[in-house]
Amino acid sequence: MGHKTNNVGPIQRFTFLKASQLVYSTKANEEKQGNVVEKDESKVSETGVKIEQLEGNTSLHQTPPLINTEHIYIFVDNSDVLIEGKYAIAKLENLGTFDNKRHSPCFNQFRIDNGKLLATIQGNRKLGDKPVIVGSRPLPNDSLWRSVREQGYDAMVYDRNIENHTDVVLAHSIDEVIFTKSPGILALVSGDSDYDPIVTTALKCNWIVETWFWNMGMPDELKDKTIFTPLDYHYKSFSCGFGPDFGKNNRILEVIGHAVQDWGNREMISMFAPLNVFCWWNRINDETLHLYFNQKMQLQLVKNWIKNSPHELQFKEKVSCFVRH
Repeated sequence: MGHKTNNVGPIQRFTFLKASQLVYSTKANEEKQGNVVEKDESKVSETGVKIEQLEGNTSLHQTPPLINTEHIYIFVDNSDVLIEGKYAIAKLENLGTFDNKRHSPCFNQFRIDNGKLLATIQGNRKLGDKPVIVGSRPLPNDSLWRSVREQGYDAMVYDRNIENHTDVVLAHSIDEVIFTKSPGILALVSGDSDYDPIVTTALKCNWIVETWFWNMGMPDELKDKTIFTPLDYHYKSFSCGFGPDFGKNNRILEVIGHAVQDWGNREMISMFAPLNVFCWWNRINDETLHLYFNQKMQLQLVKNWIKNSPHELQFKEKVSCFVRH
């Protein structure tokens, strides 16, 4: 199932959060409210949650839920998706080398284009607020940066440096949205079961919750209570392999031309995805690329695309002596 990226009118923000800049704890708030003696004025947030403060105690009384807006709020645990993806792609595409620690094949050349990942998840739906990504910082040539300019987004980037707090940072961001926004669609891109409690809270507050992750790494508790979409069905639209084939056991298509100077992961994915082919490539020099294939049919599809391309490209096929015919 493919999705098209739609322009979004209002300026949004992509936020990359730093774990040390956020405190996901209610202790400070409780101490701050400890001297409250008289009943404070009731407040009602956009979610319909009535907040009353009395004698230093904060209680939440759920009023009848608001109608779901169906605006989508996207939260991505980037490290989780990237790490598990190396093992998922290795099995899906029969690539990589064996990882003795996981007792599973691993494709270390796996890369994600975050802009295309977000476009895949968003589809033609309207964003309710800035997508939030925590974990591995997207590369400078990621289409995310171009997307924020093309779609009128304002990108705010905060580097994260405490790996173990990734889930805390993302949970804080989700919690803030649940209790300050009208109910919509919460799209969580992670396979971490630690998010189960906050998913349960979102459902009780009339949110539609989607989870997107690799099928092999998704816990049943999140699968069962959310609308789960395996990334296994969509990975060709947002990911690729980049780097040399150290095993030298794949067919190589060498592509030469001035046009390839500006090609990066985004352009390569855009070329391969309509062919339903997973892209694995490496740059040899400014005007030379190597494309790797473990199936002859895939190689032929790409060769045909290059022949009909408007670019002036030359190509030749190279077959390693290790390739199995």
